[in-house]
Amino acid sequence: MLLALAEHEITLDPVVGTSTSAVNDAWNAGRPGLNGAAELAEVFSRRNREAGVLDDVAVAGVIGRKTVGS
Repeated sequence: MLLALAEHEITLDPVVGTSTSAVNDAWNAGRPGLNGAAELAEVFSRRNREAGVLDDVAVAGVIGRKTVGS
């Protein structure tokens, strides 16, 4: 979601989250904008690959669909 918002140059006011949302919120506070959102997406994609979890890009490749940015 942060990546999609950043691609449209939409920045967030203060937000509150728990668990993964808290990580996203803290990351966005320190690295707002498209570059920060792209970096965060890569962090989660790398973590998912290392854990053997398919992310939306991998799943889209399996079912032959395009995702945002592909």
